[in-house]
Parts: sequence; structure tokens; C-alpha cells
Amino acid sequence: MANVEATWSVDLYVYCPKCEDGFDLNSDGSFTDGTHGYALQTTADADAECPECGHKFKVDLVW
Repeated sequence: MANVEATWSVDLYVYCPKCEDGFDLNSDGSFTDGTHGYALQTTADADAECPECGHKFKVDLVW
């Protein structure tokens, strides 16, 4: 019998400090293309923008 494949899924969840909307930063292509590092990597001072209110803020990516 062959092994069954399992696929990793990683969320990068944050809350906007202005409107408190919660969202997954992975929905922004720059968080999945390596611009801000790679999955499971700790990064400081990454730029983020809230999709709800447009507020721009800095985030520290932690695992």
C-alpha cells in the first residue's frame, strides 16, 4: 500500500492595531513569495496593511 500525502498549511494571522480586524497575512502575495522571509522564519519589522481599513503597520513574524 502506498503512503498517503499530507500537505502543510501555515497561517500567518494578525489583528490590525487600528480596527482590530483579524486576517491572514498569507493572503498578501508578498508574504508567500519570499519578500518577507519564508514560512516558519522569524522576521522583525515586516510591513503589513489591513485589508479592511487600509492601516499600514509593522509586524514581527514569530513561530
